[in-house]
Amino acid sequence: MRRLIHHHAPKLAAATAISAALAVGTALPAHASPTVYRITTVASLAIDVAGASTDSGASVIQWPINNGQNQEWTLVGKTYGSWLVNYSTGKCLSVAGASTEAGAPLVQYPCGDVAYEEWTWEPVNSGTAYLLRNANSHQVIDVPGGTGNWGTQLEQWPSNGNPNQYFWFYGVA
Repeated sequence: MRRLIHHHAPKLAAATAISAALAVGTALPAHASPTVYRITTVASLAIDVAGASTDSGASVIQWPINNGQNQEWTLVGKTYGSWLVNYSTGKCLSVAGASTEAGAPLVQYPCGDVAYEEWTWEPVNSGTAYLLRNANSHQVIDVPGGTGNWGTQLEQWPSNGNPNQYFWFYGVA
């Protein structure tokens, strides 16, 4: 049975839980069992598979929290980082076309042993949030222009210290 941790819980508590599971700049240990998270942006919007699509290549966007499983992610330890696996589809957060270019969009795709589907974590904002860095491009997940617009597709971008690249993790199971 899954349960939602109260969404007003302090961000520090969520960061502490993630910190306990992840070492700085590394991935979830391979032996750890996955936990389900809702990952939110600085605008308090969830990382979401657009339209709850099950299609490979479906856009990964920011969207208001709606308690949908398309907004829930598990962490699975891999060689260079961790997969972020969508709870609803079982597909991985991926960089479209395995691109290493700044601005490449994020999509979901079947998980494979490829670095462009692996992510590492770096604590920011006094340890309450994380940068999610792609193991292939070494760029981070970014909300383009820092917009709070619903439906904005997330992308990879060089780390720049701006909060539109910060993400918060909330346990939902």
